[in-house]
Amino acid sequence: DINTAVQTLEDATANAASSAEVQQIADDVANTQTSLDELLAQSSVYQGSIVVNSVSLLNVYHAIGDGIAIVNGSVTIENSAEMHAVLDADGNNKVQALINNILVTLQDFTYTAGTGVTDEMTFNNLTGTRSLTLDQKGGYVLQALSSATKVILDDDATVDVVDLRALTSVTSLRDDSAAAAGIFTFSKALELHLTALPRSPSVALSLGVDEGGVIDITALTDTSAAGAATKLNLTLDGPDTITISTLTGDKAGSTVSLTNVVNATLTGYDGTVNIGKDVQNFTSGGLVDWNVYGNDLVTVNVTGILDPNATTTDKVGPVVNLTSQGDLTTVTTAGTFATVTLASNGNLTTATIAGTVTAAGGIAITGNTDLTSMDVSGATTDKLNLDGNSDLEIATINFTAAKGAATKQEGIILVNNNESLTSLTIGTNNIDELGITNNADLALINLTELTAIGATGTASVSIHTNDLNATTSTDEEDGTTAAANVADGKAGDLGSFVTTSGMDTAKAYFAAVALSTASAANVKFDKVDSVVNSEGATDTEVSDQLNVAILTLTAKVVSTAGIAAAKGKYAMAVAKTMTNAITIQFDGTQELLAASPAINGQANAVLLIAAIKSTVNMTRATAFGVALDAFPGAFPTGQIKIGNAASLTDEAYSLGANNTVVAFTVTGTDIVNLTIDGQLLSGTFAALAVTGSNTATSYIANTAVSVAQFRDILASAWNKTYGDMIRSTGAAGASATVSLFNATTGTSGELGIAGKGGSGRRGYLKAYSLSVTSASTTVNSAVYGIGYGATTASTDNKTISGGVVITVEAATGGTLLEETSGLVFEQGSTDATTTLTGGIQLLATTQNLNTSPVIATTTATNIYPNDARGDVALAGALVAEVATAATTFNRVGWL
Repeated sequence: DINTAVQTLEDATANAASSAEVQQIADDVANTQTSLDELLAQSSVYQGSIVVNSVSLLNVYHAIGDGIAIVNGSVTIENSAEMHAVLDADGNNKVQALINNILVTLQDFTYTAGTGVTDEMTFNNLTGTRSLTLDQKGGYVLQALSSATKVILDDDATVDVVDLRALTSVTSLRDDSAAAAGIFTFSKALELHLTALPRSPSVALSLGVDEGGVIDITALTDTSAAGAATKLNLTLDGPDTITISTLTGDKAGSTVSLTNVVNATLTGYDGTVNIGKDVQNFTSGGLVDWNVYGNDLVTVNVTGILDPNATTTDKVGPVVNLTSQGDLTTVTTAGTFATVTLASNGNLTTATIAGTVTAAGGIAITGNTDLTSMDVSGATTDKLNLDGNSDLEIATINFTAAKGAATKQEGIILVNNNESLTSLTIGTNNIDELGITNNADLALINLTELTAIGATGTASVSIHTNDLNATTSTDEEDGTTAAANVADGKAGDLGSFVTTSGMDTAKAYFAAVALSTASAANVKFDKVDSVVNSEGATDTEVSDQLNVAILTLTAKVVSTAGIAAAKGKYAMAVAKTMTNAITIQFDGTQELLAASPAINGQANAVLLIAAIKSTVNMTRATAFGVALDAFPGAFPTGQIKIGNAASLTDEAYSLGANNTVVAFTVTGTDIVNLTIDGQLLSGTFAALAVTGSNTATSYIANTAVSVAQFRDILASAWNKTYGDMIRSTGAAGASATVSLFNATTGTSGELGIAGKGGSGRRGYLKAYSLSVTSASTTVNSAVYGIGYGATTASTDNKTISGGVVITVEAATGGTLLEETSGLVFEQGSTDATTTLTGGIQLLATTQNLNTSPVIATTTATNIYPNDARGDVALAGALVAEVATAATTFNRVGWL
């Protein structure tokens, strides 16, 4: 606009015809100059950087005034005592006036107070800069700064306020003592304002002030600008009160860590909360996980929730474990928790436990010597342990019993060693384990609402060593035990107790316990003032076991479990190459299989099994009292093809230059791993050669070997490592686990895998693999190709069947009456024996399950690889249970 006006003036001057026109031109020039002056004042852009480190430079830049409002460069002010002493015409500090004139720096802003400069500068006119570095005595007040990249502020004992309340964009916050960005702590500051900051510039952000100070992070979130959850590890140290409602904790690994905080309240935060030292009052409206490292808590009020961000469904909730918190006075819980433990908190007076407690540990309130008030009416749990709370006088236990994470609801209430407890009310039903013991002052109980045991159906009840007494015990029958009274036909109820202890309120529950033969009970009065026997004689001050006992149950104790009679099961393996007729005889005369049509061996296992299990044969088996069956899987085998590309199928894989096998090349230093059925043979090729006793130098040297040599060495090493015998001593060192397989060296270029003789189907469908890893990148090493099975199909990539296993099992257990007596398996006229002959083999086992302990149990070092366990089972007689019988003393009817 000014350029246009100037051009217009120039044109008018050239054409002026009178003095009036000239005057008008002069007026327009004056107006244009005024507009230009206003524009320059408004823009006030200073081109270049400013450095002020002397009085003379201070005077120069001060004189420019608001001409440096915008600095197209950096600003560096190094204040000295001499500079600080200079005042302007109005008596104001020139350094402060200079700072006030700067609104924006396009590069960095640095202010350093030198020796002798103790006055605090304020920077309230600065709205934006690239990086900000300040070092001075006093605080840092920048109430208009909205954007910066790096902010570095010096921390010392004089810093009282850090005020960045308008800051919304920053890439790094750091105090000068911190080694890394994200640590922004001021040990003596009373206030730290980051009021408008919407998100942290770093994953970890640590903010700190002096104890009792203020940290204002009202707008801080843990989401990106697009609203996505981001990880934030926020640490707060020192504020008197902190309220967090804008953080979610939704991103895995998010944490809030608190130290030296008097009052902390978190709402809607489901990350991990870490409670450090000097945190006093903590409230969380949605706690997922927390760690309590300090011991200064005074009040805790937490609502637990299931983790909504867990990768697998959270079914238990967080753990509350408040132990040895010496200042703790009040605990309140709601929501969902795994367990709640309040232990050894010497000043805890009030515990209000509500919500669902899911895990078996339940609620434990133990060793809190000042506890006087406990409320569990809002809790759902399967266990409450109230123990060693020495000031608790009155207790009401009325939680809802539920199984939580357990398979069955059990219900456990333990009230022990509460020395001042005088009155106990239990309003919870379905309890399997009840213990009320060693409460020295407990004189009154009320168990009216407790009428049934829990879902397990087996109870354990102990009530004794309290102060629960009876005035009178009267025996109205000549029997001294419930058993004697029952024998008289009097049902054991001819007697009575007179008591004000409330023990009679548990009559229904005790009766339910007594009906469970596997339950245990020891319920008795602590004293009976007088006892009247069946003859009318009276005794006083009685505390002996017989006269104070109400219910004594000793459960049966099994020392040797009974074992049912075992059915004998016999088996024959038939190779797919066997073609003769198959017969099964009893006592050498009776044929199990129908004679016509004859069943001949064949390679097709499906057809052979169908023939064996024909309708007529299954009917005959039932008539003979046996179960007949047949399965594929006998004589299992596998094969690994080794060679160059020409010999590999399209199922094979290879390793070498450009993933193409030109020639087979494996040397002594390459690493070989052969795995069969989970057993691993691993080592350098040279070492495996030694293991297998192949000591030829060509195998051990760093030179290539042939496919046949490679195959033979692996087979030999495998069989030496996982042979038939267990080696516990000798050259092999520690014991070795045997395998179900031997390695074979059949066809050239193939490593064979064969199930061990007599193992039946145990080696069927087992996986195997082979790999070679090059020992060096500088030599042509470990070039090989591998293929699994005989075909390109994946169905033979595990061990395949080489025949069929036929089984015959007796219908009756034991050895005397079993129906398989004289059983003989045959092919043609040849009887099957445990030696493979003519394509058949009688399978056997050494394992005897009907003994205690079991004979020949499979272990980690002896898997009995030549046994057909599962296909064959030894007949065994009944093993009788050895147990101590249950005992009962029952005077529940006297209550």
